[in-house]
Amino acid sequence: MKRILLTGGSGFIGKNLREYIVNELGGEYRSASAILTDSISTLTHSFESLFFKLGDTEYELCAPSSRELNVLDEESVCEWLGSVRFNVVLHFAVYTDAVDKTRDGTKILEYNLRSFMTFYKYRKLCGRLFYSGSGAEFDKNYDIVQARETHLDDPDEITGEVLNGSDVMQLIPTDDYGLMKYTAGRLIDLSENVYNLRLFGIFGPYEYRFRFITDMCLRSLSGRPFEVRQNVYFDYLWVKDFCRILMALIVKKNLKYHSYNVVSGERITLRQICDMVNEAAMEFRESRLEAMDEKQKHEEFEKGLTMEDRLMRLVCQPVIFEKDGMNSEYTGSNERLLEELEDFTYTPIQEAIDELYGWYAKEEYGF
Repeated sequence: MKRILLTGGSGFIGKNLREYIVNELGGEYRSASAILTDSISTLTHSFESLFFKLGDTEYELCAPSSRELNVLDEESVCEWLGSVRFNVVLHFAVYTDAVDKTRDGTKILEYNLRSFMTFYKYRKLCGRLFYSGSGAEFDKNYDIVQARETHLDDPDEITGEVLNGSDVMQLIPTDDYGLMKYTAGRLIDLSENVYNLRLFGIFGPYEYRFRFITDMCLRSLSGRPFEVRQNVYFDYLWVKDFCRILMALIVKKNLKYHSYNVVSGERITLRQICDMVNEAAMEFRESRLEAMDEKQKHEEFEKGLTMEDRLMRLVCQPVIFEKDGMNSEYTGSNERLLEELEDFTYTPIQEAIDELYGWYAKEEYGF
């Protein structure tokens, strides 16, 4: 039995990872093993772990709440890591005021860096420590074009001509969040068992409603035009692909590098995304209409506004840009990741958007 500790289990990535394990790997929740319930003072007897198998190996994934494991409390982190000795630690917890405005936005750098440093300090108590990094490690004041990991971690890539060419991707970020992620990334490169999973754009169920693809899906379902500040090249990764990548990295015996751009490797504009959401809307409408038989249509007609009426309102929404031209690009190279996971194949982004659209149609509008 191998044990995994997941921080941020109630966040966007944490929720999707736990659902992926249940739905795709046959995981099931059961009472946590005695080594946990007998060792951790903050746990209640009702604490449940998620048990699953990868190949022939059994895993127990523990996703404590912030009350059970306060990542800002060194004593709490030390108790968890020292008592259980996890084989894998996934430190995905993030402090942000993006939605919860009661949180102090001035503490984003301090709190996130403090939690990372606590786990980093006790990294020898972890088998492997995976951290959710960010493309914000690059200075986003400039175009980030198919950025490679070596732009940050290989001194041989630095020419000294910082502002006269592609070396702008080697500048230290000027914002607090980027500086925090940059600092963590540089420390990870010096470690023996810590790994930086650098995310650029990731999308899927449960993400913040203002995130671009989710926002466009919700606009489509409510019949509102797609209002976009400015077009830009981006890299979007389907969250289920992230989960597959993570599982593949966990089971791999040896990892060659300590930082990986976990990206799709495909440059795509926001305009193309809008077109794909419109395509998803049309596909969803046609598939649902075909699935309805005449009896269902008649029964709903008797009730008033029918499902057919609601579905027919899903039309292609116009795309309105507030500013002309292109904003700064934000894309990364996945060459290193594919070198590590040679047989990995990505979900086509249209297929992923179709699935996400159907998820929101059901969750938000009952379609």
